[in-house]
Amino acid sequence: MPLPSIYQIRLLPLIAALAVLIVGMAYGLVLFEQEKQHHAEKVSSALSSRLAHITEGVRERVTLYWYGVLGLRSAIYANPQQFNYQAMQQYIQSFNFEVEYPGARGLGFIKYIPTAQLDTFVARAQTERSDNNFAIKYLNPHSDSNFVIQYIEPEINNKQAVGLDIGSEENRRAAALEAATTNSPRLTAPITLVQADNKIKYGFLILAPVYNTLTDISEETIHLDNLVGWTYSPLLIDEILSTLLSFRQDVSVQISDVTNAGAAIPFYNSIPKGTVTATHMSTKQLYLFGRVWEVTTSPTPMFIKSLNLTSPNLILQVSLLVSFLLAVITYIILLSYLQQRLAEKEKLAVEAEKALSLGKLNSSLEQEVKARTKEIVKYSQLHTSIVEGSGYAIIATDKSGNITQFNPAAERLLGYKKAELIGKYYPDSCHLKSEVIAKAHALTDELKQPIQPDFEVFIAKAKQGEVDTSRWTYVTKQNQHVQIKLNVTALRDEQGQIDGFLGIANDLTEQLKHEWELSQAKEAAEQAAKAKAMFLANMSHEIRTPMNGLYGTLQLLKSEPLSNTASDLVEKATYSIKALNTIINDILDFSKIEAGRIELEQRVFDIGVLIEHLHSDFLVLAKNKGLDFKVDMMLEHKHWLGDEVRTRQILLNLLSNSIKFTESGHIKIQVTTLENETGLLIKVIDTGIGMSDTTIQKLFSRFEQADKSTTRKFGGTGLGLSITRSLVELMAGKISVESKLGHGSVFTVELPLQRSTQITTSSTHTEDSAPDLSGVAILLAEDNPINQMVVRSMINKSNGDITLANNGKEAIELATKHSPDLILMDIQMPEMDGVDACKYLKQHHPQIPIIALTANAFAEDKALYERVGFDGYVAKPIDQNELINVIGTVLNSRK
Repeated sequence: MPLPSIYQIRLLPLIAALAVLIVGMAYGLVLFEQEKQHHAEKVSSALSSRLAHITEGVRERVTLYWYGVLGLRSAIYANPQQFNYQAMQQYIQSFNFEVEYPGARGLGFIKYIPTAQLDTFVARAQTERSDNNFAIKYLNPHSDSNFVIQYIEPEINNKQAVGLDIGSEENRRAAALEAATTNSPRLTAPITLVQADNKIKYGFLILAPVYNTLTDISEETIHLDNLVGWTYSPLLIDEILSTLLSFRQDVSVQISDVTNAGAAIPFYNSIPKGTVTATHMSTKQLYLFGRVWEVTTSPTPMFIKSLNLTSPNLILQVSLLVSFLLAVITYIILLSYLQQRLAEKEKLAVEAEKALSLGKLNSSLEQEVKARTKEIVKYSQLHTSIVEGSGYAIIATDKSGNITQFNPAAERLLGYKKAELIGKYYPDSCHLKSEVIAKAHALTDELKQPIQPDFEVFIAKAKQGEVDTSRWTYVTKQNQHVQIKLNVTALRDEQGQIDGFLGIANDLTEQLKHEWELSQAKEAAEQAAKAKAMFLANMSHEIRTPMNGLYGTLQLLKSEPLSNTASDLVEKATYSIKALNTIINDILDFSKIEAGRIELEQRVFDIGVLIEHLHSDFLVLAKNKGLDFKVDMMLEHKHWLGDEVRTRQILLNLLSNSIKFTESGHIKIQVTTLENETGLLIKVIDTGIGMSDTTIQKLFSRFEQADKSTTRKFGGTGLGLSITRSLVELMAGKISVESKLGHGSVFTVELPLQRSTQITTSSTHTEDSAPDLSGVAILLAEDNPINQMVVRSMINKSNGDITLANNGKEAIELATKHSPDLILMDIQMPEMDGVDACKYLKQHHPQIPIIALTANAFAEDKALYERVGFDGYVAKPIDQNELINVIGTVLNSRK
């Protein structure tokens, strides 16, 4: 009877095991779905409870601020005729405002003023204050009645809000009118408060109407007729919630104003550390003083973990594991049973075949022994060839550290013959004892076990199955020290037991020599770059100082009565000075770019204002050449975050080149946005001389222009476009040019900038608006007699009274003695420089503004002056109008 096959024996247990596995998996999936549903219900319930806690806390906190507003209104009703600025201060000092109303920015009174009474109100408000300083501020122009913030305490934190007409902004005016006509408290829609910093922060005003009578009024018109104003409190949602939210930061909270259907305004969004789980969200609406807020919470994995819920995945994994184990057990039991029956039948067949196969087996073993012997000989020869021919030093030892193998490369490296070291103890043959001891201490700390300073140092890691790669110093037979990299591995037998160790050494002499040479070259290059930067900075100062005297003298001479010929000569000399200054600036920028010292600023700026100023600056130059200068602004959004100064420098270089190389036709600057509004796309188009393809290829190289004739005809250093490309690339942008010889050029600049929701306010002034310095006492600290004469003459033309000091020490003495209104301070002076003098004066006379006059033109110098305490900065050569306007700006900021 034939025996059943192995396939037939294993098939039945396998089918049974699969059946058990499938049933178990199905049951596990059912348990998984049930626990998953239970898990979701628990999370939603806990999240709803947390949301209720948050919304109730917000309601209580806003109501608390309402009580504060009511308290101030009651104080006004108690003595309406005597309530003034002093009474307001006494009231706020009668209790601890920050403790009783945490999170509120202040408490104040808004005066309702009909248009006809505005001047009378301002005069009265000024007389209440000791400094008579009170003025109306508007957010937007309007002609309606005024709602002016008359008092706000603590005033030191809300100084910008005093005098603000909240009625000049639509949301605040609407909330104030609604509170007045309904005689009930009202919250404004989310706004940016006057007290907020430059960051985007949302806040609110809570308002309570104040009437001239306590009688209950029902009609809306009578409300307005009897309206005196509002008590109010400005609130910042971030500050409210920072003092309120005592719950753990394991959920995200988003609050939106949904008062107006379809126009939700999100104003608070806190996302704690960890990924927010979007599958669970809970939302609740909160009705507060005329506004509807919607609070939405989402949990984080930390929140879900804190619920201590059993993971559905764990249940599924356990179910699958149990099912698999049951299937395996079923398979093993059935398989063992069938194999046992099969073994009994096979036993008889084996006995019969044993005698027959014994003879065949002996013959086969003899053939196999011969083949294996031949193969061992072959591999032994191959191993010997590899070891003997290797370029690396190869040393093998037994388990005790005695050398068993020493190849020719090792002989060349150490100077020993193989016969001299075979059987010798390895560490004693070629290593420094001090290195072995130091390595033993290091390995003891690393492996957390004691390592003896002997052969154990080399094999400690190899015994753990690692390859130990370390730097060592070999000591040759000639007692020379050679730096090597040594790789040590364990040699194992067929059972995996360690039978010895193998070391492969690589001579590092040439590599270390090369590394030393590179280090020396790098250090020399850095010293050269540093010396170059210092040389350029010193040269800049030395050139700008006499150039300041020359440029200042020309400006003064220009204002004197001159003949037409003399005036023309002065104009040409002034133009040459400005051109020389431009060349110096290009050289400085070029050196800073090479040294990698240019850093970009990230500030909000108005691209429209920047283009307008460039258009104004270049319009006269264009008209003088008979060119039409056009601006095409195709932007809906003009405020961007980036480096305004470098953006202006890029466009300044491109426009200057276009006007320089265009004899007729027009210049056009076109501004639009990149795709998806990821930045600005700016094109400068001209009808100038154009360029060939060969010229375009080298256009952005340093010291390059179109050709030598171009240089002779139009002038220039050839650095402008190289600097422009470097600045564009520093801003992660791109610049390209399309041109045809004789048909003009189109320069295209792509600048990746970020849109900004902030609006900048740029202050501008013209030469005609230079301030009158009559009665202003100015101290000039300057060691150069020519520059003293130039600055004194410039100040005298604006009727200023000027006193001279020859160094910083004299400036301190004169400032202490006369207490001038303003100090003009040169930086590099004998005895005491301007920086040290400014530090001393700011410490002892902080009320005196100080303006730096310096030939140091680097941006880091300007940053240093700002840190020291200078209130302004004018670079040499000094422009008269710039100097007078900077003085006026600094003096006005101190009023």
